[in-house]
Amino acid sequence: MSTRQVLSANIVLARFHQGERNFSKIKLRQGNFARRSLNQVNLSFADLKQINLSSTKLIQANLTRATLHQVDLGQAILIDATLSQSNLQDVCLQEANLSGAMFGRAIARNVDLSHACLQGSSLLEVQFLEGTTLKAANLVGTTLTKSMLAKTDLSRANLTKAILTRANLSEANLKAASLIRAYLKDVNLRGANLQNADLSFANLRSADLTGANLKGANLEGADLAQANLTAANLTRANLIGATFTLTDFSNAFLDTAIFPNGIIEE
Repeated sequence: MSTRQVLSANIVLARFHQGERNFSKIKLRQGNFARRSLNQVNLSFADLKQINLSSTKLIQANLTRATLHQVDLGQAILIDATLSQSNLQDVCLQEANLSGAMFGRAIARNVDLSHACLQGSSLLEVQFLEGTTLKAANLVGTTLTKSMLAKTDLSRANLTKAILTRANLSEANLKAASLIRAYLKDVNLRGANLQNADLSFANLRSADLTGANLKGANLEGADLAQANLTAANLTRANLIGATFTLTDFSNAFLDTAIFPNGIIEE
């Protein structure tokens, strides 16, 4: 399809079942594909609005540069799908399976990714804008390099071994999140809420944690070399085995913090 076509859901389904997979650049409104199978469909550059794709199978689907507005993808299966440079607004992806998906440079505004599985996905330079939530999402091994996650809700998210180099997580909510062995070099965590988060053995070299809430956080074995912890709250934080080369603790709250030598700082 070389030009944009306005198609109905029934026409798309009929053509798909006949073997057609290329629906690039189509315009689709108020269609219902719930619980259907659209594996390997090409919806690149498509304009999708008010579409029901809940519990739909979209394995290896191509949604490159697609526009998704008021689309329901709750519990959809998007394993290894491509959403690079897509524009998502008011989209539900609750409990969706996006493992291995490619989101490079996508824009997500008011997108609900709570409890979604993004394990091993690439979210390079994605912009998570106002209203977007990743609460309790599975982001194990996910690449989030240079992504914009400021003020994003990541509470109870699993970011074990995630790569967040130079990501912006300023004022993000990471309460009780798992960041075990996460790569957080040069990350912006200014004013972030990391209360009771598990950052054990994480790489936080040159990270900016100015004013961050690390109350009760586990930083055992973490690399905090050259990190900025100015005015950070480290009350009851576990810092046993952590590295502090040239770390800035200016005006940090260290009441009952446990340091590498096992001494509790009063």
